[in-house]
Amino acid sequence: SHLFSLGMTLLYAAEYNGEPGQQICSELRELFGCMTSEHLDTRPDLESIITQCEEELCGKSSQEICCGIGGFVAPFTPAPGKN
Repeated sequence: SHLFSLGMTLLYAAEYNGEPGQQICSELRELFGCMTSEHLDTRPDLESIITQCEEELCGKSSQEICCGIGGFVAPFTPAPGKN
């Protein structure tokens, strides 16, 4: 169930936090699809996921990718009177 949750989180982040019109590559879409499969026996193991993600990063650090995604998220604004 953890891989399913991770797959859904990554898919959401890639689809909804990127630049408008930007598509995620077919390899990652396929990986996220496998991770979120309803059939446990078809989900890849964690080591396979890590290996494929490292290959897809093409030399970029995961920190660069996360910061790029985070740059599209609206900044946190505390509720009035909660400072």
